[in-house]
Amino acid sequence: MQKRGFLLLAGATVVLVAVAIVALVSSERAATHPPADRLALPGFAGKLGELAWVRLTRGPMKADFSEIGGRWVVVEKANYPAAAGRVRQMLLALGELTLVEAKTRRPELFVRLGLDDPKNGASTLVTAQDRQGKTVAELIVGNRRHDRLGGGKDGVYVRRPGEERSWLAGGSLDLSGDLASWLDRPILDIAAKRIASVNLTATDGKVLVIRRSAPDAPFAVDNPPPDAKLKDAAAIGEPASALAALALDDVLPASELPVPEHAVASAAFT
Repeated sequence: MQKRGFLLLAGATVVLVAVAIVALVSSERAATHPPADRLALPGFAGKLGELAWVRLTRGPMKADFSEIGGRWVVVEKANYPAAAGRVRQMLLALGELTLVEAKTRRPELFVRLGLDDPKNGASTLVTAQDRQGKTVAELIVGNRRHDRLGGGKDGVYVRRPGEERSWLAGGSLDLSGDLASWLDRPILDIAAKRIASVNLTATDGKVLVIRRSAPDAPFAVDNPPPDAKLKDAAAIGEPASALAALALDDVLPASELPVPEHAVASAAFT
């Protein structure tokens, strides 16, 4: 009889513990996990084709992207073309961000997630408008969380302006870098092996010509002075590689940086 009572008591205890665990897990999920496929910017992915303007604001940096003639340009850089691939990746990633875990509601803790006021320079405020000038998306983006196991489960901390709740969102979104990092930087990419000769004209008008007879031959100086002390062939051929992976650091309108009429060095490549 005592044994039977003990078994009943043990069974009841197991049931109560199981119920408590289920209740605890359910409560935790309800408190920290949103419904499946809950997007950080609902409906944004379907409006990508309607976008005309996107702004990134982080501290003193402001980057405005405008869609002109079917391509994105950087407004602050005199409408110079933006890096199309990077802008496209940013917009697609914004549309795919999925809220996976609720984080703090306490504003004093936002700084730990990189989600304090964008004016402070840690977080980035993203604002997007359509062709009618209607704001279709606003999101504050904070620190990135990389998937250390390489399983493609990168994340980023986000919160919506005016809302107390912060979130960990699933997705790979990179808004780092200064304004120039968003420019379409490549200019030319002509391999040195394609160059046959280079004419270098100094600011004083003196000309130096290097050339080679075949693609695999070394460069040599044309008609060097009799007393000239020349460097080795590798050094002489360095100018031929100037056009390989040539990229810009920054841009200005030509009117703000005019080329002088005199004392200008130049190079001609064949």
